[in-house]
This record gives sequence, C-alpha cells and structure tokens, in this order.
Amino acid sequence: MIFEDFKYLVNQAISLANKESETSMAFKQLLTLGGKQKFDDGKMTLGYRENQILQTLELTDLKEDPINLDVYFHNNKIEVTTDDLRHVKNSTYAFSFDYPLKKWKHILAEENELLNIEYKQALLHIGDFNDLKKRHVVDMAEFFLAHMAPIIFYINENVYSNFDYLSNLYAKRRKDKDDFLFEKLRNTAIKDWKQEDLIFICFLNYLLSSGIQTRAEEFNGKQVSMSALVTYLERKNATYVDMGISDIEDFKSLTLDEKVRALRQKYAKIQERKIVYRRINGLSLQKSEEYLNDATLLEDLPQNLKLSNSLKLNFKIDSANLQSYKNSVNRYLTNDDGDLEEKFLKLLRFLLFDLSEKTSADMAFSRFFSSLGRLLELDKNGEYQAISDLNAKNYYCYVVPGRKMVEKLPKVLVTNVNMAVTSRMLYNSWHYMPANFLNDGINTEHREFYFSAVMADIANLDKYHHVGHVKMSINNTIRVPKELYIHGRTYKALLDVRLMRRGDQEFSVEDLGMAVNYTSYIQHLCQVLLDVLDKDRRFDFALEQMDKHKYSLQFSEIKEDYLS
Repeated sequence: MIFEDFKYLVNQAISLANKESETSMAFKQLLTLGGKQKFDDGKMTLGYRENQILQTLELTDLKEDPINLDVYFHNNKIEVTTDDLRHVKNSTYAFSFDYPLKKWKHILAEENELLNIEYKQALLHIGDFNDLKKRHVVDMAEFFLAHMAPIIFYINENVYSNFDYLSNLYAKRRKDKDDFLFEKLRNTAIKDWKQEDLIFICFLNYLLSSGIQTRAEEFNGKQVSMSALVTYLERKNATYVDMGISDIEDFKSLTLDEKVRALRQKYAKIQERKIVYRRINGLSLQKSEEYLNDATLLEDLPQNLKLSNSLKLNFKIDSANLQSYKNSVNRYLTNDDGDLEEKFLKLLRFLLFDLSEKTSADMAFSRFFSSLGRLLELDKNGEYQAISDLNAKNYYCYVVPGRKMVEKLPKVLVTNVNMAVTSRMLYNSWHYMPANFLNDGINTEHREFYFSAVMADIANLDKYHHVGHVKMSINNTIRVPKELYIHGRTYKALLDVRLMRRGDQEFSVEDLGMAVNYTSYIQHLCQVLLDVLDKDRRFDFALEQMDKHKYSLQFSEIKEDYLS
C-alpha cells in the first residue's frame, strides 16, 4: 500500500514537471505539488532569485547566451542553482532549463545587494550586543523553539527550522553530527556571523517579543527579513485597530522596539474580546492568526439550546447557566445511582458523540488525566517535580467514533484506530505538563516538553506529514485546549477536545465554534469531577485506561444507544 505523504507528493510533482514542455508550467507543477496546494502558498517559500526567474520566464529570450540552471526541491522549497545538490541532505533533483547568463548574474547581484541592506538593518538592532546579551538572545531563541510547534523559515536558499528532518538549529536526541546553528552562534562574535544568520536571530527575537510564541508559526514556509517583519507588525496592528483596539500613537512612526511593545499590549486586549485561533495548512505548515466573532463563546458556559434540552432529557442536568450546570453535574456524579467513573464516561461519551454529529466528524476525542487522585494529592503537597515526572500512563484519552465510522467500518478496525489515537494522546498530554511549573524550579533536563497549548486551531490538508494522519488519511482536524484548576493553580492544556475528518471536506469556522461551545461543557464536567474527588479526599481514584475490550463495548453501546 502506498501512503501519499509529503515525499510522495514531491516525487509526483517532479514527475509531472518533467512532462511539461514549458519551463513556467514545470515550475507551476512543483509550486503546487502537482495541484495539491495553492500556487501563491508555494511562492511564499521562494527566494529572490526564484521569484525573479518566474517573473521573467515568459518575457525573456531563453536562448540568448544561455546558462544551464538546475532546479532542486531542497529543504521543502524550490532552489535554482548552478551547484550540484544531488547528494545534499533533503535535496531532490527536479529538472534543468536554459536562462540568459547576463540576466542570471544580474539577479544574483541584486539578491546580494538586498541581503546586504537587510543585514545592515539587523545589525542596527543587535550588532552592538555584548557577549552576555548575545548569549541571552540565542539561549531564549533556543528555549522557545525547543518547546513549541515546528517553524520553517527561509532567507533566500537558507532554511532555519526545528521541524523533524529539516532541524538544524539545536541538537535534539539525534546521533548525527550536524553543525547546529545556535551552539555555533554562542561561540562566535556577532561581527563574524553569517549575514543570513544574523537576520534570522534579529527577526526571531523581535517577533517572539511581539506577543504569544505562536507568532513565529505565522511565518512557516515563508521568506523572512527585517522588512517583512516591519510589514507584518504594521498589518497586525491595523487588524487590531479594525477590531476596535484604539490606536493612540502613529504606529508606523514608532521604532521597532516600540512597535513590538505596543503590539504585545494590543494582543492582550484582543484576547479579552475574541476567541483567537490558528488556521493551519497541514501541507505547507503555514499558519495564520484568526478570530471567532461569536462573542457568546467567551462566556464561561456558552448557551446551546439543543444541547441543554438533550442534557435535561437524558441526564436531568440543568444548564441554564454555569452554576446550574455545575450543581446538576455534581448531583449526577455523586448520587447513589451507579459508579462514579461509569457516570462520568457516559456523559462524556454523550457530549463527544453529539459534537461529532453536529460537525459531521469521523471521530471526537478528549485528552484528560487518569491518575486524578494522585494529581490532587501531589498538588496539595506542592510536589510539582513529582507531577512532572509522572509517565504517560498517568494521562487519559477517550475516543468516540462518529456515525460514519460506526456504520461503515468493522468493530475491530474502529477499536484499533481508537487505541492508536489513545496511545498517541497519552504521550501528547505528557509533553504539556511541565510547562505548568516553569516558575517553580522543576528540573526538565531529563525529558522533553512543549509549551501548553492555549489556542484553538483548525487544520486542512493535514494528512501529509504526521505519520498517524498519513496512515489513516486524516485530512481535517479541530483542536480546542482548555485549562483546569486545582487548589487555585491553573493547569493549562490538561484537557482538550479534538475532531477529525477524512476526505476533502474541510471543517468550517462554524464547526470550530461548535467545538469551542461543547468543549466548555466538557471542561466544566471534568472540573466538577476534580472538585468532587478533592472534597472527598479520594486520592486513590483513577480513570481506568481505555483498552481494546472497553472500546469494543463502547462501539456496541453507541450502536444501541444512538443509532438503533
């Protein structure tokens, strides 16, 4: 069986490019990955030389004193060069074409001139840093990038990335002997840094200072420069002003440092007014900051009349407001009618299946925590290192297959899919926990971790990079992370709700809004469970891990309860 992952698409695009008689059409096949992505998305990766060549291909006499140029797919972008990259890492030869030598030399000269201008701009901002400040900036860049989602930046033909096989910034748990950038920069005077490296560090330093670290992800799969940074900051400010954040200063006249500080303050205000989410192109890994306009979703418990009626009918739960909902859930969980865990999972299953129905998702699932009593006791005693050291088996995931999976797929296959998702999510949850204790002096040198997810996201074309998504053709996803509270401490991303859908039909913004709505109900269900366990000092309580037998029973229950 052939899995259509990213490498497969690249090889297919190269094959199609070689069938084209026009060089411009061959480039188009590569830029669109054989029609899988938008032409403009592919162009964002291109350096100056490739852009100039594309613009002049149809206007230039290619036979005029020609030079033969090679085209490679190198580091996930097109690279035009006279160098032989056939044996270079992450490089695949695509095709060759003739181009006027005089024009080629002119383009290279312009490219170098523009690079010098960008370098001088970056040098103005960090060129006079002493060794201590230089190391601090590099250390902070590494700290952020080591604990966040992947970035892929380009400066002409240079890639800067912490993504899987492109990673070249810092040593991970790898045996190869790559010359990692951050360590080299720490031990080199700024005046001796490569021009592109200095631009990258300066760009990243200011970008990360302008708001949440996901700012960096907005430049995934794009060319970065100091001029691009200024344009980005000014456009972001204009967006915030259009959304009602007052612009008390002439933003364009501010210094770069002032722009960064002002934008950071405005972003904090935006979070109070809007649900901020990320839109993700899973193929190019390009991401953008977006906003849900439904103000009711900011409420502690957004109203949902149909869901409220169903909760009242099926569980005698009143959700007229947050307090009523929490009181009703408390009574439901603590009455003498049945086992606490069974009642919790029955309500959780109902909410997740109902959400999958409302959004036509193939599956809905929620990350949570298994060893709840142990977590409560450790937190009560301030044993944050012990919490961070808990292994993945202490976490929890509950997967609910949607209607299409239950009706069309055999039970054994659905059960295996559920288990694969569950196993991955336990590890995912384990990754997030230490970020909750970064100010408590815990030691994380013996393990990796990621910053806790705080922003919802919606992704399409998501089946080409992630191994699990490739194998199951999961092309569209939604994720809504939520925090929970224990003894007054906020545990970010201790919970999230996710939706997955196969095929080409993308999730809509309305689907995301529905997921945000339902996640609030699930969040408060989990919070009530925690509060009940804490009040009764049930420090031995743990949700039993899901296994094939439990998922097999769940499959039958869904058929009987919802589809019969």
